Amino acid sequence: TELAKTAFADENVFLEKLAKMLTPYKTELIFKKANDAIMQIERNANAKLVLFNLSLSVRNTLAS
Repeated sequence: TELAKTAFADENVFLEKLAKMLTPYKTELIFKKANDAIMQIERNANAKLVLFNLSLSVRNTLAS
């Protein structure tokens, strides 16, 4: 119970920080990049490389 409360509080802190970085434009851009990654994986691209590239793209999008 105490552990669950701590985890819930940690999630709220994370979400509050994330909400400060997200804008509608950034959200749409991340959504498009995720869809592109899904399409590449469906076309038999190396999933590890595609997801790594996606993670870097999302990081750069959030940082800008």
